[in-house]
Amino acid sequence: MFDRSVMSFGETCHREGKEIPVFFDRGFLDAICYRALIQSPISERMQAYAKNWRYTTSVFFLPPWKEI
Repeated sequence: MFDRSVMSFGETCHREGKEIPVFFDRGFLDAICYRALIQSPISERMQAYAKNWRYTTSVFFLPPWKEI
């Protein structure tokens, strides 16, 4: 899950010339949090991504969509 999220984030956000907004429902940080919840070790590689790769500072909070 972590590797796929890193790949998706890298392909989407770390392209040169990419200047349009992109929305992620989940990401590599979620995978790290899930590991912490199940008390699984968080590797140095995972910690490095969490420290060095950043999402933008704008955050959107939306109400739950009851139908889904």
